[in-house]
Amino acid sequence: LQRMEEKAWSRRSDWPDSILFRNGGGERPGYTRIFEAANAGDAFACTMLDDAIRNFAVGINNIIQICDPGLVIIQGEYAKAGDYFINQLRELLKSLSLLRMNKESRVEYSTHGEEWTLSGAAHYVSDLHFAGAREKMKVSFS
Repeated sequence: LQRMEEKAWSRRSDWPDSILFRNGGGERPGYTRIFEAANAGDAFACTMLDDAIRNFAVGINNIIQICDPGLVIIQGEYAKAGDYFINQLRELLKSLSLLRMNKESRVEYSTHGEEWTLSGAAHYVSDLHFAGAREKMKVSFS
């Protein structure tokens, strides 16, 4: 998000008509303003989000091809990105499959609060810890 904010600020002179820089535009736009502007149809804000959308799509596509989840949930700050982000992401995912397999994975925003991010991280660390314990408990009968 910080990279997107910095990139938007550095390119402000190329897009003086952007919603992000109207009325003087003397302050650096935060990611929430970029999200809002993209959802309002601002071409520059959409361009800024498109880079993040491509990155998300590649990562999610890899997960879908390997794990075939029924649902991918976007949590954290990007869960606040709005319709432009999620709709573009879904469209790009449809075209990315290397095997042109028709995977039926849905991509949705989380409807839970920020505490669920920490809960997920805790479960992940716990799984790693106990996976190591299971490996130590294996007995070899050779």
